[in-house]
Amino acid sequence: MPAKNVAEFIQLLKAGPDKYSFGSAGSGTSQHISGELFKAMAGVQMQHIPYRGSGQLLSDLLGDNILTAMDNIASAIPHIKAGKLRALAVTTAARSTVVADVPTLAESGLPGSSITFQFKAFFGRLDTFGLGVCNGCQMFAELAEIIPGAESWPRFTTNKSERFEARLSMVEVLESPSLFFKGMAGSRLPIAVAHGEGFANFEPSSGGRGSPSKAIAAMRFTDNHGQPMEAYPFNPNGSAGGLTAVTTADGRFTAMMPHPERVFRNVQMSWTSGDVSAHSAWMQLWRNARGWVG
Repeated sequence: MPAKNVAEFIQLLKAGPDKYSFGSAGSGTSQHISGELFKAMAGVQMQHIPYRGSGQLLSDLLGDNILTAMDNIASAIPHIKAGKLRALAVTTAARSTVVADVPTLAESGLPGSSITFQFKAFFGRLDTFGLGVCNGCQMFAELAEIIPGAESWPRFTTNKSERFEARLSMVEVLESPSLFFKGMAGSRLPIAVAHGEGFANFEPSSGGRGSPSKAIAAMRFTDNHGQPMEAYPFNPNGSAGGLTAVTTADGRFTAMMPHPERVFRNVQMSWTSGDVSAHSAWMQLWRNARGWVG
């Protein structure tokens, strides 16, 4: 790829609108959405190529099977520092401390002020709420700087186990202001997990952000005795304290890695002593959301 900065990259794309594509860690991920926003802001066209996680994406990028990608900075840092990849820009509001010589998109001439304003206006309204699950959790984490009360949230990066997990795990709902978990604190329930990038990363040196002491935890992985777990396989991502969900101080926005929408009926559990045709305890999230709306 001959482009050495964003301006040159946009020139290439406009000169050959059907020539270039970009890869991401998967459809609907924060990286995919960042790519689509970039296309809209720059007025260019690129075909999206979804992968199943950053591992496959980086492998193809390093092997020249694809030329461009939108990826989590934590995954790309070693290759950028080794000179194997060229970072054109970061999508965050400020430069990353670990690749401080890489400019932001705004510094590269794409402030995206209108889009940022619209997002800020939505999150700032007191009559809005949102639940980000899995890829949506990652997206919310990337938008944390403009979600009131989410400033201390982590980024969700590659599992410590380096495995893509798709199974049931045990979690405990914690006491928190989350409107979705109202009345559920102390509940210990199995839940579906299906993610390869669920590690709550607070460490700036590895692409993380936020503050573990200030982020409001809403849910954590436990073992079968209810003890918080960091070790695999009880905790598939390895987050400190078993953390797998965070929320805002007013409870309107919650980000969680596991999938409650995949186990809202008893029949979706691996085993149940209840009526298989009945709703599971996870249905309370949607009842709470409906109750909040009024």
